[in-house]
Amino acid sequence: MNSMEKYEIGCKQADAIYSEVLQPIYSGNPLIEALPENRSIEVLLHDLRTDIPFNREIECQLPSQEREDCLQAIYQCFIPWSVHIEIAKNMSKAIRSGYVKRNTLDTSFNSELRQLASCVQNKDPNFSRYTGENANAPGFSVIGYSGMGKTSAVNHALSLFPQVLFHNEYHGQEFHHSQLVWMKLECPHDGSVKGLCGQFFSEFDRLMSDNTYQRFAASTRSTTDLMIPQMALLARRHSLGILVIDEIQNISAAKSGGTEKMLNFLGHLMNTIGVPIVLVGTQEAIDVLSSKLMLARRNTGQQGAVLMDHLLGNSMDWSLFMRGIWRYQWTNEFTDLTAELSETLNKESFGIIDVAVKLFVGAQNRAILRGEAGKSETITPEMIRQVANSNQFRMLRKQLDRLRNPQKRDMIDPDFALWDMLRSDCDIKPHLPSRNSIMNNERNDELQTEISIPKAKNDVDKSIIESVKQQIVSKDDAY
Repeated sequence: MNSMEKYEIGCKQADAIYSEVLQPIYSGNPLIEALPENRSIEVLLHDLRTDIPFNREIECQLPSQEREDCLQAIYQCFIPWSVHIEIAKNMSKAIRSGYVKRNTLDTSFNSELRQLASCVQNKDPNFSRYTGENANAPGFSVIGYSGMGKTSAVNHALSLFPQVLFHNEYHGQEFHHSQLVWMKLECPHDGSVKGLCGQFFSEFDRLMSDNTYQRFAASTRSTTDLMIPQMALLARRHSLGILVIDEIQNISAAKSGGTEKMLNFLGHLMNTIGVPIVLVGTQEAIDVLSSKLMLARRNTGQQGAVLMDHLLGNSMDWSLFMRGIWRYQWTNEFTDLTAELSETLNKESFGIIDVAVKLFVGAQNRAILRGEAGKSETITPEMIRQVANSNQFRMLRKQLDRLRNPQKRDMIDPDFALWDMLRSDCDIKPHLPSRNSIMNNERNDELQTEISIPKAKNDVDKSIIESVKQQIVSKDDAY
């Protein structure tokens, strides 16, 4: 843990520690002062990264079958690039902005909470007037190809914040409050509104050791009209900072009339709870979300839509990813990373992270098998191509062929056409080649140039940090 950080990364619960805030709009608000300090890009690149235990000198001396098992560990590592920095920063901004008008020390907080509780108890349909003054809290969306690590990106961004903070004393005065900083749900496969509400209460009970699910959601008589006010009350009482809903594309699978109901529910949730909402999904969600102007406005507002597009082979993002994973080799010979290897892996994976990792693992597995036959265990571009064209990757090849052929792809799936329009119109384009790209595919004479690999997360050099900064700052100039 960095000595400057108040809480351990990934901690679920912690006692609130207050820090002075420089922005006057945040000052005097314990909910904001208790949050972790804003991190620089350099610190985010360090804190978001997850390395795995790895000792090459020992592990690469293991029998081949043991080394094949070790390959699975690579799926646990996480290498951040510019889009992850953007998601983390947006998350921090959204949480802080959402707390501005919900200061628990304001004289109106307790009176409004009592009024809201009374309305909920009496089933007053006008309960939303006590929850909606912060309904313009900025949320955002994370939309991208399947396999780009959207869920992992959001989970790592959330891990920078304790999920629950307990307040006991604020600047010498007694102050008891349980602050629920974030909650993450998953849209049910059938797009059920009631199912999502049930998840809310179940997750709340798990985090706060309560019994709200049995009280408000377990009964067959429980309806969304009854559950939403209760959700609003809990969110208000425990200062929910941000609500993340993953797999939002499942809305399109809702039963007849269910899609419209789910969209209305999300809009109602934003207006009544007054909590920033982050929607995460594949490009299939674009058509559904765009059908509601209100949702489109809220998710393309201050924070916008973060697009997780496939990575280009000559981009700094791809280079950063490759330099991060390439050190994890269980072959008995270490293969240096060259621009040709990087380019081949990018081409065969179409820059889809999950596919790239699978190909890298498959190539190592093939190399280890060659070693059993007394051959070299060096990883080659041809070996990567062989894995990509093997029967094991037959289904993936079909998906990648669709992505590579926009005309054929859009005819089969209209959602892709909307995705391409959004890529063109959206002012967030985090994956374009940077001016300082390590690999320049236009120079064929450099294809065999060796690329230096950092040994650990602390070895990210200043040139990478500056390049990531440049990508984030210069997005408006892209395309």
